[in-house]
Parts: sequence; structure tokens; C-alpha cells
Amino acid sequence: HSRVMEYKKNGYIVDVFKFNERYPKGYSEFYGIDIMTGYYEEVTNLLMTSNYHTILIHFLSEAIWEGIKSFVKGKKIIVWLHGSEIQAWWRRKFNYTSQKEIDDAKKLSEQRTIFWRKIFDLAINNEEYHFHFIFVSNSFAESVFDDLDLRLPREMYSIIHNFIKLLTRKMESAP
Repeated sequence: HSRVMEYKKNGYIVDVFKFNERYPKGYSEFYGIDIMTGYYEEVTNLLMTSNYHTILIHFLSEAIWEGIKSFVKGKKIIVWLHGSEIQAWWRRKFNYTSQKEIDDAKKLSEQRTIFWRKIFDLAINNEEYHFHFIFVSNSFAESVFDDLDLRLPREMYSIIHNFIKLLTRKMESAP
């Protein structure tokens, strides 16, 4: 949200689309930013009828890609990578409490690996797509490249650290 507010403050027009089949399609507002919600039909209609130069994506998934891939050719596509959408299952092993959860996570991880290799291959080898990836740290980028056994050229990604606000308080003396 703060990123979108900053774009707006600097004169950029940014439309926010929440791609999600679990929420009713429509419009809402979040602290001064209008948000459209929908799924395939709504996002494709938006991309077909608007003249976007750049598409900014947080948490790219195979479902989102299937909905937009035909409409983003020739446009700049900036993808933020945070972790859960791309990391191998074992890097997030702390999330699982049973063997069934681990087995399910392994299957999903295999699917994600195939998907992200395809996306990175498109980025590197297909001139119709103009990707740029944002990683939250150098170590995160390196772990992704290791897991996928594939490295993006340095000009295809940036490191933008997430802002972490540290809260401090005075320590009270012990009684």
C-alpha cells in the first residue's frame, strides 16, 4: 500500500487489481486507493481495455500467469518475489506440522519449481516478454537461483529490501 501511495504522490496512475477467486468481484477502497477484485474475466477485460505500459505483480502464481500471459506481451512486467510463492518446500519446513503436510508441500513445491523455471526461461529467451524481478535480499535471490538451478542475468533483477520498522520501548527495571 505504501508503495502505491508513493507512486500516486509522484504522479503515476496505478490501478490495483486483487486477483482472487475467493472474494466477490467488484470495487473497494483502502486508505485512498481504489481496488478492483476479480478473476480471469475481470483481469483480462482490464488488460484488454486499458493502455498499461508496465504491469507490477506481487505473488505471481501459475493461475495469475494463465490469466494475463496473452495480454502482457510487449509490456514491462515487474515481479516482486517474497518467498512463499517461489521457495522450495524445505526452506519453509517450519510451516508444516505433519508428514501429510510435508508430502503436500513437496508436491506443490515441484509444481512451483516447474512454473518458475518456465517463467525465468521466458524472461531470458522470449523477446515478447519484458520481465524484471525484484528480490527482497541478495541471499534470497541466491537461494532461489540455487533451488531452480537457473540464474537470471544481473540486469534482469534488482534487490529492494523490505522495510522493517523496529519498535523500541524503554525497558522497565525489574522489581
